[in-house]
Amino acid sequence: EIILMQGEAVLGLEAAARLLAMQRQGQWPGAPIVALTAHAGESDREACLAAGMSGVMTKPLSLDNLQRQLARWLPA
Repeated sequence: EIILMQGEAVLGLEAAARLLAMQRQGQWPGAPIVALTAHAGESDREACLAAGMSGVMTKPLSLDNLQRQLARWLPA
C-alpha cells in the first residue's frame, strides 16, 4: 500500500498527521504517505516531511518519477 496525498493543502498535512497518530495508537497498520504537490519550494517539501510524509513528488507528475517512487516505497 501507498497513499498519495495532496501535499500543500493544510488538509493534506493534517490528514497525514492524523493517519500517523492512528498508526502510533495501533489503529492503522501504516503505509508510506507521499505528497503530490504543485509547490516545489523547499518550505513546502519541509512542511510535508514535518507532517510525517515519507516523500514528496511534484506536479506535473511524470510516469518515470511515479515509477521510481513506487519502486522506492513498495516491495517488489
